[in-house]
Amino acid sequence: MSESEQEPYTVPIQEPWPPVLSSSEEEDPFVDRLEDPIRDSEFSVKNLYDKVLKKISREQSLDEIDSESNEEHSISETKTQGGPIQLVKVNEDGRFEVCKKGAKFLKSLKGKMGVVSIGGPTRGGKSFILNLLSNGTGSGFAVGSKVQACTQGIWIWGEPIQTSDMCIIFLDSEGCKSVEKSATHDAKMFAVLILLSSVFIYNSKGVIDEQAVNQLSLATSLSEMISTKVSAYDTDEDAKQRLAALAPKFVWLLRDFHLSLVDEEDNPISSKQYMENILNMKSSYGRNPEKYGKIRQEILDLFRERDCITLPRPIDQERQLELLNEHDLNTLRPKFKKGFERLQYSVLQQCPSKKFDGLDMSGRNLLGLLNEFVKAINDGVVPNINSTWSQVMKNQYEDLLEDIKKKYTKGRNVEIQEMPYETGDLLMKLQTSKDRALALFRDVSLRDEGLEEECREDFELYYQDDINFTQKANLAASEAYNLSLIEKLFKEIIINLDQGKYTNRFESLDDDWANAMKQYEKLSKGPGKFSAISEFSRKNQHSAFARLFQDTIENYENEIKTLRKNQKKYETEIYENKLKNSDDVTRLVYDHINNVENELGIVISDKDKLEEVLEQIEKEILNALKKKKTAVQRKDSTDRTKPKGKSCGACTSF
Repeated sequence: MSESEQEPYTVPIQEPWPPVLSSSEEEDPFVDRLEDPIRDSEFSVKNLYDKVLKKISREQSLDEIDSESNEEHSISETKTQGGPIQLVKVNEDGRFEVCKKGAKFLKSLKGKMGVVSIGGPTRGGKSFILNLLSNGTGSGFAVGSKVQACTQGIWIWGEPIQTSDMCIIFLDSEGCKSVEKSATHDAKMFAVLILLSSVFIYNSKGVIDEQAVNQLSLATSLSEMISTKVSAYDTDEDAKQRLAALAPKFVWLLRDFHLSLVDEEDNPISSKQYMENILNMKSSYGRNPEKYGKIRQEILDLFRERDCITLPRPIDQERQLELLNEHDLNTLRPKFKKGFERLQYSVLQQCPSKKFDGLDMSGRNLLGLLNEFVKAINDGVVPNINSTWSQVMKNQYEDLLEDIKKKYTKGRNVEIQEMPYETGDLLMKLQTSKDRALALFRDVSLRDEGLEEECREDFELYYQDDINFTQKANLAASEAYNLSLIEKLFKEIIINLDQGKYTNRFESLDDDWANAMKQYEKLSKGPGKFSAISEFSRKNQHSAFARLFQDTIENYENEIKTLRKNQKKYETEIYENKLKNSDDVTRLVYDHINNVENELGIVISDKDKLEEVLEQIEKEILNALKKKKTAVQRKDSTDRTKPKGKSCGACTSF
């Protein structure tokens, strides 16, 4: 079965808890006197490990963020990588370096978190204990069976244990007292571990004696590595209090322990009481009792929450000790298993979350603290924890701002090649992406109102700049797109105008232009649609219709010229008609005289009589001519106003 197919690790539970050992198990006769029995089944070991190693890598959507609590959202984003990942390495020149892969993993851990670390003398089996705690087997962190130390630097286990309200990570470290490393190096390593941890396991073999306490003195050198003073008026006691607030829960793990735990009067005591009795001794003995007493007091001052667990050898067979990485908890000695269950209870079920100034820290905060502390160590300075923390918070919001910008940019869903967008759609895309990006503020466990407000203002400036740039780009794309569309839709109309196909057909031009405008209305895009068509219409529509009107006027003028050319012809015809009418008048006169003579029955020869008759006839002729002239004028007027040939409708309209 592959690693990915293996079932999640669960620790076999033997009920009831705490386990009660028989009186024959003299290695730990105190069990039935444990001070803090679990009374609430909700916090039983069984329930805890039912939730162990839940791997959740799905990133929640904005809707899920809104519907769930911030804490649940943070937990669900915790991603596992599997196996150990180096977090801190030590270069050949002795400088500490935070590893990129480990930093990335630590930064990805959201919400409340517990940090369990282990330290102690080299070749003490520290990695084996962390493997059992993290996955129930001896494999995971490198476990060596050679003289040389196996672990170098600090390593983080890539699969956090997920509890109901936080995740727990594990840090393995190189051992102290190595012939290859100095005491100063060991002190720095301990300081880093203690600063990062919420539970610090000190792993040593055998009993607590002067040598064991002296070795632990490295862990108490934190006060020499950092300063906790806020002002010049701070007392040493104030500094101790602040340092103690930073310190993790301390668990002294005594390995290969085979003594009976009894007091001076042979009364059974717990392993914790055994440790407390030694640390609180009023007098000191040994080769350097004063130093011994000072170290014990430093341990008491630094670690306010303490516990002690004893473990026998895990396997009886000597040769099997070299193969511990091939064993799981169920294959180890029952006595070891019972002692280890007490360690699980103290370290996991009672694991506090990592805090600073009473507030829960996230992986991002922890990484910031680590970076600042490593920088101070390498520079050889003693950092002030408050100044360091201020820088951590500042860096946190700077990193957060970059993450928000990246998430916003990635979620904009606006592509240059997809432009133009309608303005409303574009602004909606940007606003939605902004809302999703700003949701990252919910992951911030340690807040600073001033820095957060500054971060929001900086992002708002970035957002407004992006809106302005994007809208300008969208407008340019819209204008280019719509101008191309206009050219396509109106191309045929312009060609027809050039070819004179709309001459005397104003209505056809008007209809074609209106249809092209309707198509443009449907197909145009973006904020530049109105400016593009307005500019085109201003330059081309007026010109097109003006050309049509000009052609019509020219045709009308040509018709007038033609009429004028024919005017003389019309006048000649009229003149000839008049002459013809004059002959008719003479004939009419003679006819009238004859008629008069006939009517009178006389021959007019008398001159006077003739003149009278002629005057009378002249009057009658004049009247007849007036009537004839009027009729001719009417006919002539009608002929002049009626043009020859066919006139256009456009001319008629003018």
